[in-house]
Amino acid sequence: MSQGLACRDLTFQWPDRRRGQPSVIQSLNATFPPGAVSLITGATGSGKSTLLYLMAGLLRPTAGEIRADDQPVSRWRSRHLDHWRRDVGIVFQHLAIVPDLTVAENLLMPLIPRRTTWSRMQRRITDVLEKVDLPHLAAVPAGHLSGGQRQRLAMARA
Repeated sequence: MSQGLACRDLTFQWPDRRRGQPSVIQSLNATFPPGAVSLITGATGSGKSTLLYLMAGLLRPTAGEIRADDQPVSRWRSRHLDHWRRDVGIVFQHLAIVPDLTVAENLLMPLIPRRTTWSRMQRRITDVLEKVDLPHLAAVPAGHLSGGQRQRLAMARA
């Protein structure tokens, strides 16, 4: 059974900060249960996006740790993190969609490193497009999608 994500005494400070400047995140303790919707709120510049990058393993904490299912993911090496990210979906704030690629090509990009067969990747793309109600747009460049369609594409990719 999944235990979710937990932040334990999490601290993060950008490496280029001058001595004496405060950390972006200081001694944060939080738990994010599996299957629950958790809201992270705060003023602009308060560290919300930084926290999400830390929880996704895209940044390493200055101190403390991130645990997923009671495993210390913030201590793992890149290779292990890459394997773990196969089970973690990330929808970026700016969606990170490549506008010149088609919807299907945007979905193909994260599948390539998984070293699976072409037919399996095509099936996966077809299945996920159906789940987000975009199968009719598979061949359309992502830059031609509406805002809502782009968000659904980002969720499908995650």
